[in-house]
Amino acid sequence: MRKDIQSSFEIVKEAIQDLCSEGGFSFDALSNRLNKGVSDTLNTLFKNKIEILRANEQIGTAVYYQNVLTSIEKFNGGNIPITSVSTDWLKWYEKFMLDKDNSYTTIGMHSRAIRTMMNEAKKVDVIKINQYPFGKGKYEIPTNESRKMALTLQQIKQVISYTDGNEATERYRDLWFFSYLCNGINFTDMLQLRYSNIHNGEITFRRAKTIRTSKVKIDTCLTAQDKYKALLDYFKI
Repeated sequence: MRKDIQSSFEIVKEAIQDLCSEGGFSFDALSNRLNKGVSDTLNTLFKNKIEILRANEQIGTAVYYQNVLTSIEKFNGGNIPITSVSTDWLKWYEKFMLDKDNSYTTIGMHSRAIRTMMNEAKKVDVIKINQYPFGKGKYEIPTNESRKMALTLQQIKQVISYTDGNEATERYRDLWFFSYLCNGINFTDMLQLRYSNIHNGEITFRRAKTIRTSKVKIDTCLTAQDKYKALLDYFKI
């Protein structure tokens, strides 16, 4: 009995730790995880993931997973057994996406979301390793090498000096220029900057994209130049 209780405790503990690391703990999510509500269909797996993301106010990512769920339901219905997601199933889904004029970039994004769900199913032993459909010799997620679209210095000068007399346009231009000066800082991170982020001539911040998922919280540092400070003053951050 002691061993059974300890075993159950470890299962609950691991589920809580996983949910906390994902940034979406709730008792409903814990109940779903413990009851293996994800174990019956791929649809349920996606729905649980979306619920966790929304509870954690990760709305953009929730919308992304919802779009993938809508797509796979159009392809294979609202009750897709997880064990049916095989290498062939993924190839048929890729063809379905291509027939709908989707790009390989979109197919790759959708496939990575499905892979995340299958990793979750594998973690709770819903599928065995030999049933896992991704990887070398199985289904390999397509990639689409993007074109390099770097601007020339002359083009950058044209952007930062552009004006149409509209104050809103100039503000968007300056926000872009500030991101450029900060080595392409993400706009979410940029809009959360405060003067308190400036330390000893450097701008220090933590990326919003990885702060929930990374165990080690790494500060990103940028050298604060006079141009940055002038823009900070302008934005009154």
